[in-house]
Amino acid sequence: MWHIQINAQCYGKFGELFPAEKEPAELFLEGFVACLLLEFFEVVLMEDVTITFAPTPDVEQLQYCAISIEADGELLPLLSGIRNVESTELALESKISSAFMEIFEIVHMEQVTISASPIALPIHLIEKEQ
Repeated sequence: MWHIQINAQCYGKFGELFPAEKEPAELFLEGFVACLLLEFFEVVLMEDVTITFAPTPDVEQLQYCAISIEADGELLPLLSGIRNVESTELALESKISSAFMEIFEIVHMEQVTISASPIALPIHLIEKEQ
């Protein structure tokens, strides 16, 4: 089992996300990122999604938000054998950055890390459905 930590700073007009509605915005991002993670992991457990919006005095200015995401997952095996965690981090960072660009105008990925997690999933959650 692996722990995933993602931190990003984003700027935009927030057409998809509304700063006044923080909880729906976090739920939207939780589902959005979970779908992206499933391209790299067999099972994904979203632990925490936090969005912090910073108010801007001028409506014409881009608004700022900080995004923090924590999840746990089981890496998909590669056809060629062992998966390199470092290369997976880079691929995941690229995938999430590109996806966030569909929502925000400017995206700065601060951190994408995948580290060994002490959490063990029950065997029925790890096995792929036949």
